[in-house]
Amino acid sequence: MPNVQELLRRVEALIDDTLDNASVVAWFNGAQAALADAIYIPTKQTITRDGVSGGFAYPVNLSGMLTITDPTDITGYEVYDWFMYLSGGSAETAATITVTYNRQPADVTNDPSSIPELATMFHDAYVFWACMQAMNPEEEPTRYAQYERDFSRLKAQIAKHYGSVRVKPSRWVVDR
Repeated sequence: MPNVQELLRRVEALIDDTLDNASVVAWFNGAQAALADAIYIPTKQTITRDGVSGGFAYPVNLSGMLTITDPTDITGYEVYDWFMYLSGGSAETAATITVTYNRQPADVTNDPSSIPELATMFHDAYVFWACMQAMNPEEEPTRYAQYERDFSRLKAQIAKHYGSVRVKPSRWVVDR
């Protein structure tokens, strides 16, 4: 599995230049932002009721839909100020709930040994996006266009892959 350092080396080798690591890592995170509509990482989390608001904290890394999987007698919920307020069944007494949702990968860090969460087979998307950012499209239109095509091709593959593994709604769902 390629780590951040290896991905940085790939970018520098392709563009035949040395780059500032922090800039390239920022470009890697830009790649994740550009892929946000295609990446869905299924996540299961138990959330404890907030003692002040009486609600359950809404996952900040949510991408797409959320399903309450336990308790099973909850009939619905509303979201207000990043808290979920339940209705039906044990809504008033539940101390915890279990939710299943899709989330985005964590930001890529400047730690050279860290490994991005995006599936390894798609790590070249980071490389192609960073190469695009390093290029001036007016000075090197052919190379820029090639990296753009390579990134777009991988994005389509990523959407197909993650579309097959993402959480599908089963009951009450909020789609953001």
